[in-house]
Amino acid sequence: MGINWLQWTGLFVAYVILDFLNTRNVTTIQQLKSIQSANLSVGTTIIATLGTYVCVTDSLWNLVPISLGVWVGSYVAVAWEIKLKNGKNTRIY
Repeated sequence: MGINWLQWTGLFVAYVILDFLNTRNVTTIQQLKSIQSANLSVGTTIIATLGTYVCVTDSLWNLVPISLGVWVGSYVAVAWEIKLKNGKNTRIY
């Protein structure tokens, strides 16, 4: 099995963005911001659909960068929310 590092990098970055947007979407839903939430939903759906297509047509090994990207995206989004609420000097771990 040859790893396509460019594709893995693209999937990782795409899924960091996906999970960041998804986590932000949960926040906008809780804040009842309907237009912002709808826009975020469209963005996450497009990225998720493209990632699913790549996995189905190429290799399930692509789940490695996708899984790592989702973890990082969620961590960054929650850490960002904590910093916004508690100030700059807050520890995020």
